[in-house]
Amino acid sequence: MIIALGVIFVARFLGSVDYGAFAVVMIPTNIAILFQGVGVDIALTRFIAKYRSEGRKEDLWVITEAGLAFCLAFSLLIAGLLWSSSGWVAEYFLHDSSLESLLQIASLAVVGNTLLTTVQSILVGYERMELRNVTAIMWAVVKSIFSPLLVWLGLGPYGAVLGYSVGILLIGTLCVVLLYVYVRSDYGGASLNRRRAFWMMFVFGLPLFMAMLVTGGLQQLCNFLMALYVDKNLIGNYNAAMNFGVLVTVFTTPIAMALYPLFSKMSRGDDGLRIVFQSSVKYTTLITLPVTAALILLADPVVDLIYGSGFQFTAFYLKLYLLAFLFAGVGNYSVNSFFSGIGETRVSLNMNVISFVVGAPMAFLLIPSYGIVGMLVVQLVAPRVGVFYGLWWIKKTLGFSIETRSSLMIYVSVLAAYIGGFALLSLFSFNNWVSLFVGGGLFAGLYLLLLPVTGALTAFDLREFDAMSGGLGPLAPFIRLFVNLMRRLVKS
Repeated sequence: MIIALGVIFVARFLGSVDYGAFAVVMIPTNIAILFQGVGVDIALTRFIAKYRSEGRKEDLWVITEAGLAFCLAFSLLIAGLLWSSSGWVAEYFLHDSSLESLLQIASLAVVGNTLLTTVQSILVGYERMELRNVTAIMWAVVKSIFSPLLVWLGLGPYGAVLGYSVGILLIGTLCVVLLYVYVRSDYGGASLNRRRAFWMMFVFGLPLFMAMLVTGGLQQLCNFLMALYVDKNLIGNYNAAMNFGVLVTVFTTPIAMALYPLFSKMSRGDDGLRIVFQSSVKYTTLITLPVTAALILLADPVVDLIYGSGFQFTAFYLKLYLLAFLFAGVGNYSVNSFFSGIGETRVSLNMNVISFVVGAPMAFLLIPSYGIVGMLVVQLVAPRVGVFYGLWWIKKTLGFSIETRSSLMIYVSVLAAYIGGFALLSLFSFNNWVSLFVGGGLFAGLYLLLLPVTGALTAFDLREFDAMSGGLGPLAPFIRLFVNLMRRLVKS
């Protein structure tokens, strides 16, 4: 959320055209970032969590150092290649040779991003979530200060790129220091050497890397076609809409992050696997679905308040973009963590290959003709085909799937709350602030009321929430208040 605030300031200071130029420059950088770690960074989480659960503590730091050293070395190679080829990329890929210097600055972000995300993967494996959160907050604060400040000082897109690249390189370096100060342990008596540890992670992570490369490849193909066929003003509007995605991912990312090490401690034959998978889908849906629907409902006043009149297409793009988050109820945010955690990496690869095979032809067909709208349709349809394949595999191979009734009742509750809020905002002409609070308040009230009425929230769920509240620190009183209120409605 801190990052979202910083990006919003950058967008307002730059305007839609210069913000579009900044987004175009980041396309080659994001393609380069796709190759960081070639799956070793992902494998770090799985093997650290697995070895911790097996009591093999002496091997943990061998795995940690081997993975971190490889990821750093490989990122330096990728960044060097991007730096040296920036002139060619600017002229022949982006069709704007004036962007060469911006690309050279942006190449620094490859190394910084690798250090940051690799250390975060390690910390999740160790289940040091408090340290992982510290790294995320440090990056959020630095990014939200550096880039807006440099843009405000008059550096334009150069300030945005410089603030992002130097900031993430600084934070990535600090994260490595944090890792060595607070996590480092002795590895005397280890059964692994660094070479063997690296090879083990490389073999495991390669299918996951290929899966992510396919998924990221589809996104970057869309970005490439967008840079070719779409005006920078519309690209700026699109990226402004993407910034609101953080309001949903602020809930989904921590859940997915926690599920990966949890599933890594389990195997496909464990009795509790079905319960954990179904619960993860249900509880993610309980949170993600109403947030998404509320943002769709309030997109127009929110965008107008935050960006002003200079981003006239942003609200429309935002509504289309948010449709993808409505698939939380079918396991959209649990399936990938599930397969990666239990070691079925080939299924993850198959999911992403299917999404690419479906999405690539759609991209070539829709984006040149329909621009941003065509790209949003591709992003909505193609990944969901892969998710449905994953659900089919779980049902066919493991004999269970999502808990359909719970998901359906949550959808019913959200739909009814949306209809109520939409009717109110359609009947009365409120200003933006009143629309935000009155429409949002009615939506939230209806949703909370309907959860126990429809049976989407049960007494068992409330016991689970009550038990979890003890670990939520200052949020615990609010969770207990919610539980007590819901209990009264369930009994009534």
